[in-house]
Amino acid sequence: MTLRMPQIRVDFATEISPFRDQVEVSTRAFVRRFGLVPDEVARRHHERSLLGTLMARAYPHAGHTELALVTDWISCMLVLDDQFDETDLGKDPERLRAVCRECSAGSPRTGPSPTPRPARQDTPRSTR
Repeated sequence: MTLRMPQIRVDFATEISPFRDQVEVSTRAFVRRFGLVPDEVARRHHERSLLGTLMARAYPHAGHTELALVTDWISCMLVLDDQFDETDLGKDPERLRAVCRECSAGSPRTGPSPTPRPARQDTPRSTR
């Protein structure tokens, strides 16, 4: 069976953050620094994911610090997800709960959440 994908037409220019390359490098360093990947195979898998590039496309107008933060966060989540799915960790609910508690403890909340800023609008939204 052959899967045929329809051609997708995009009638608008795509954008990407000018910080893409810097964030790609910094998130790889973040993952190494905190020992989030258990081995070389997992490290290479993370690097092939190009999460800095993905987040640079998702948030093309974010500042460098904000883009790095969201990329580090998604790196944590995806690395953990891979470990839950691809190792025995995902088969042991008690260990899984302990890892999740440890991860939650590592992200302290210091005061109220900031008020979200509205998304930048390059073109007005149409009203219906």
